[in-house]
Amino acid sequence: MKLTDREWKYFNPMCFVDEVIVKNKMSKAGLSDRNRTPVYSSQVDNGGIMGFTSECADHKIESGFYVLFGDHMQTAV
Repeated sequence: MKLTDREWKYFNPMCFVDEVIVKNKMSKAGLSDRNRTPVYSSQVDNGGIMGFTSECADHKIESGFYVLFGDHMQTAV
């Protein structure tokens, strides 16, 4: 079996994921080690946690995996 042996049809890859639009962008100035909600970024330092905020998270990840696209920071609990 080869990929070229098959007839391929279009499908929407969004059927595999849920889109979550993050409304709040945060600055590093608002972060502190004394707050509760971790703020994740694409940094490799400290496992991607760049600080903590007292603000509520936009989205709580219960299980599974997630992919972030964009030039922003994501809060999660």
